[in-house]
Amino acid sequence: MITSEVSDGNGYGYAKVETNISTKFWWAPYKVWLYCTSETGVPAGRILLRYEYLVFSFYSQTWGVCMRTDWYSNTSSASRWRVSTNFGGYPPCGEAWYATLGFGLVSPGDGHYYGGTLASGNHWFTTPYLASVPSVAKPAMPAWVGKDGTVDLAAMPRRLPVIDETGHVLLDASGQPVTTAIETDAPAAKNVLEAPQGVTRLETAENGTVTGVTDAVARRPLT
Repeated sequence: MITSEVSDGNGYGYAKVETNISTKFWWAPYKVWLYCTSETGVPAGRILLRYEYLVFSFYSQTWGVCMRTDWYSNTSSASRWRVSTNFGGYPPCGEAWYATLGFGLVSPGDGHYYGGTLASGNHWFTTPYLASVPSVAKPAMPAWVGKDGTVDLAAMPRRLPVIDETGHVLLDASGQPVTTAIETDAPAAKNVLEAPQGVTRLETAENGTVTGVTDAVARRPLT
């Protein structure tokens, strides 16, 4: 099970994607699927997480990529892992609406990864010293994102515009929009091991549930 979040953080943006390893079973009396989180966990390296930090460009009236992380894996046995970034003292692409597009994959040990993609809602962030009241109407999420945040990967473009730190679509030398590829498949193990690992810690909830957390390094998308 995967969750995605965009929220205030220190005031200018926080992006999170989290995966819980769950067993799905059919509850016949009520005709519903239920999920039971496994606390036994999987070995290090079997959970993969990353996110795209999306931003809506007022100037081009389009959603694009502001920041992103590489793939991160669990560094110890775990059933829950979170990758998140607090953007600190400024919204990285200026005053705008932001959303988190999260990717979470888990391998049972057969060499294949299974999981999904989920989008958060969108959140307004203003630049320092400006009034924190949106002056532009909240935009609709992309057509390939459902009302519940589910993502239609068949409809999702394989490339999205790159948005610069001012909220404009980045242009190349000929004046054409720069786009970046959206990676949805599990990378080779070598690439995961070479990814910057950020700062990793364990958090224990009041009910005893332990979640592995990586404070991820977000970067501008490569084109």
